[in-house]
Amino acid sequence: FTKPKDEPPVKYNDGAEVSNATIGGGSIINGKIEGSVLFRRVYIGENTVIKNSILMEGCYIGNDCVVENAILDKNVVVTEGKSVIGLADTPLVVKKNDVI
Repeated sequence: FTKPKDEPPVKYNDGAEVSNATIGGGSIINGKIEGSVLFRRVYIGENTVIKNSILMEGCYIGNDCVVENAILDKNVVVTEGKSVIGLADTPLVVKKNDVI
């Protein structure tokens, strides 16, 4: 038996651009996603760019942010206007429940 995790489908608001990405249910997308994996219940703010990254369940990325070459664990919050940028061969890893 598995525990059902019934979530609404992904919501793509005006201004959302998604290419080559896998996005879990319950997520809300307002920005640009490229080559990334987003787990369930991830929020992406307006004018935000997510590129080549993995965002675990419950991450919140504010408006005007950049997340590139990064792995964000569960419930990470990136506040408005911040950047989280790693290297292509060495991604930046942010631990669970961190606020940036």
